[in-house]
Amino acid sequence: MGSGIITSSDEGDVYWVKLEELKDKKLADGMDRMLRVFLEEDISEQYWYKVDGLWKDELK
Repeated sequence: MGSGIITSSDEGDVYWVKLEELKDKKLADGMDRMLRVFLEEDISEQYWYKVDGLWKDELK
């Protein structure tokens, strides 16, 4: 579990949660894929690029 002092702001409350509880939380769009970058040893980046004016991403 995390430790330290966290401070909420006008953007909302900030608080620690257990990793397994994240699946039950409303996360920012794409955060589920970003978590894979942090947690899976064979993935080291999330690469964003445009195709025909639309943003695409790829985990590498």
